[in-house]
Amino acid sequence: MESPLGWILSGPIATNADEGVVMFSEIETENDDETLQKFWRLDSMGIQEPSDEVHDTNSFLKDSIHYDGSRYVVELPWINNVKMLPDNYELAWTRLQQTERAMLKNPDVATAYRQTLKDYLDNNIIEEIDKDKGKEENI
Repeated sequence: MESPLGWILSGPIATNADEGVVMFSEIETENDDETLQKFWRLDSMGIQEPSDEVHDTNSFLKDSIHYDGSRYVVELPWINNVKMLPDNYELAWTRLQQTERAMLKNPDVATAYRQTLKDYLDNNIIEEIDKDKGKEENI
C-alpha cells in the first residue's frame, strides 16, 4: 500500500514460537548529491532571482536619486505613451447642476458647502482656473 512515506507492506505476524519471522526493509533515496543541491538551491527557500521588471525599477531608482546639498531628490517614474483620459465636462456640468438644485432645497447644506469650498481655496487645496486652462495642450 502507498503511504505518505512511500510504499509499505503491512499485516499481522504469526505469534507461534516455532515459526521464525523474516523482515526485509529497503529504502530507496535519491542521489545524495542531487538532494543536497536541491536543499541549497535558493528557490527551495522561496528566494528567487529578481524579475526584469524589478531589475528595471531598481535601476531607475539608482539612476534617478541625487543629493542636491540639503536633501535627496528622486524623479517621478513616468509611463510613456499613455492615453489621455476622456473629457468629462458634460458629466461634471450635470453633477454641478444637481448639486445646486439640492442646495436650493436646503440652505444649511448650501452654507456648509460654500464654507468648505472657501476653506479649500484659502488652504490652496483647490484653485480657480480659466475654462481654457484644462485643455489637453496645457496638461
